[in-house]
Amino acid sequence: MKDYVLSISQITIRLVYLLILISLIASIPQAISLSQGSLGTVVEKGVGLRWLREITLIIIVGFALLYMIYGLPGFITSGTCVAILIVSVYTIFLFLRTILLGYEIIVPISGTRIFQYVPLVLIAHYISKITDGQEILNRFANMLRFYVLVLVIIGIFQVFLIPPIQGRTFLGSRPFGTFSKANIYGMTMATCGLWFTLSRIPHRNKWLILCTIMSIISGSRAAALASSLLIIYSLYRSCSDKTGKNLILSITPFILIFLYLGFSNKTISGREGTEIFALEARISAWKNAITNINGIVDLVFGWGLGLTSNTLSTLVGFNVYNGQVICDSLFVSILGGYGLLGIIFYVIAILWTIMHTKSIKVFVFILFQLLLATVFVIFEVFPVNVLLFFLWGILLTSDQNKRRPIMDIR
Repeated sequence: MKDYVLSISQITIRLVYLLILISLIASIPQAISLSQGSLGTVVEKGVGLRWLREITLIIIVGFALLYMIYGLPGFITSGTCVAILIVSVYTIFLFLRTILLGYEIIVPISGTRIFQYVPLVLIAHYISKITDGQEILNRFANMLRFYVLVLVIIGIFQVFLIPPIQGRTFLGSRPFGTFSKANIYGMTMATCGLWFTLSRIPHRNKWLILCTIMSIISGSRAAALASSLLIIYSLYRSCSDKTGKNLILSITPFILIFLYLGFSNKTISGREGTEIFALEARISAWKNAITNINGIVDLVFGWGLGLTSNTLSTLVGFNVYNGQVICDSLFVSILGGYGLLGIIFYVIAILWTIMHTKSIKVFVFILFQLLLATVFVIFEVFPVNVLLFFLWGILLTSDQNKRRPIMDIR
């Protein structure tokens, strides 16, 4: 049985890694289009290639169902079943409400996109329970090195050898890898850096530094700040002197503010409108979204499931439906589609994760996630959503048998 369990774990890890590698293929048409200077196209092309992702996910979920078929215990606990039931019933209610408001079915379907890769949390949590969560984390981080290396090579090529399609930094064009936007490239590199940071693979700090450099070059301020947070945590972890640790903790907020000001410089970000304290455009977008709230019902349940999903804009275009909003924040997206109740569910999930594990790794993971979620709908961005959900499930178990207080780091 032990060999059988280990085999299940290894196959699952390879399937999820295959899902990540598919991102190198699925967006090739878009990357070629952008490299040739096509500014008008900002979404992925080549639906046939994107279907590779969905097919791979179906295979992973189907393989996970074999766990239950063969009677391996503890795949889904009673508490997990209750949570899934509550969220499912609430989502079905919002789905029907949106249909009754007169919207086409494509609208609420788009709103459920954030749950597409949630099964990876359960799968990762389970295989971490039956084997060793930290070992799974290490193994997957090892596999990610090839993926990162490919993205770095592509990014360097784009920096020096293609026109500045999405802006120019002090080094050259903003790289976008095989994605539709440079921001997604930066987020992906930062999230890979998170995996390296929390792993125990050889030379993890060198890989983190490489990811951080590429995140900064991408021009994405949020990705650069998130990567910088990981660098600070790595310094804190390596510091053996308690006084030094306290010093790092005390100056971290000031470091991040200073870095934000630096990353806001056009020379580094490569974009217009990112000058110091120039937040009017983003705040204006948030205000514009909130103006769709017409009464207490819209505030509690949202003004329409899917209307704040960027997936909808990708599928049908911009400003097609009344109340449709282009979101650059997960919180705004949840508020519009799921209302205050949706945000409460998300906050509960985060707090439960922290209290359940009481691990510094989870605390860093949550801070990283919240930082990106402030300015990106991270659960709709592939492969960032895959990397975050899979890591989330692993971290729920990896430190379960050796918990430490959050501020007690060795």
